[in-house]
Amino acid sequence: MGDQRAAGSAEEDAALLAAAKVMVAVSVRATSAAADAVSPAQLRTLTLLDEHGETNLGDLAELLGIVPSATSRLCAKLVDAGLVLRRTSPASRREVLLRISAAGRRLLDQVNTARLRQLRAVMAELPPARRATVARALRSFADASGLHLSHP
Repeated sequence: MGDQRAAGSAEEDAALLAAAKVMVAVSVRATSAAADAVSPAQLRTLTLLDEHGETNLGDLAELLGIVPSATSRLCAKLVDAGLVLRRTSPASRREVLLRISAAGRRLLDQVNTARLRQLRAVMAELPPARRATVARALRSFADASGLHLSHP
């Protein structure tokens, strides 16, 4: 039964792929300004730290879907750039806790502002009567993802 629910019609599949391509294009354009400062993986790390708050290295690695050693190297660069703060856990000196810094949050805000500006331009192309419907559908889609995305 799960396979039937996941399978879509050709029209639905085409719509999903088209929407994914638009979102990727918007994200790439919006992050190009930050490209000198951070890589896409580093930007994803900042996003996760912003959404989850202070997080230990192991949990962050799991959220990123990479091994802790790669997460440590990724975060070391962000710490060196002043975008992430690292401290030893008061509960265990072996545990490293990470959180986004004020500078990291400012960078993330700049990227999100650029993303939003581009997405608003796309929405502006829709007839006014359809915008609210599309916005509700996008929220439902994001909620159904199970990614626990923060609401603005």
